[in-house]
Amino acid sequence: MKRYDYQVIETFGEEFGVTTYGLSVYTVIDEQTAPRISIKDISSNRAAVIRLAEQCQRLQLNPIHLPDVIEDFLS
Repeated sequence: MKRYDYQVIETFGEEFGVTTYGLSVYTVIDEQTAPRISIKDISSNRAAVIRLAEQCQRLQLNPIHLPDVIEDFLS
């Protein structure tokens, strides 16, 4: 059975001294994990990105739709 695993990633931008958070998505099929997509610098609000990851994980959002979901999240 295929499922998606959403994880929060952290990036520190030395130029501005700001930590931002994004998402990495992995496809898991029969215990085999493969990276699917990573989107960095979604927000500097860690808690909000964690909530977004949890919701995507719970709904098993197909990563194809992630850019649209992030656009909605930011608006």
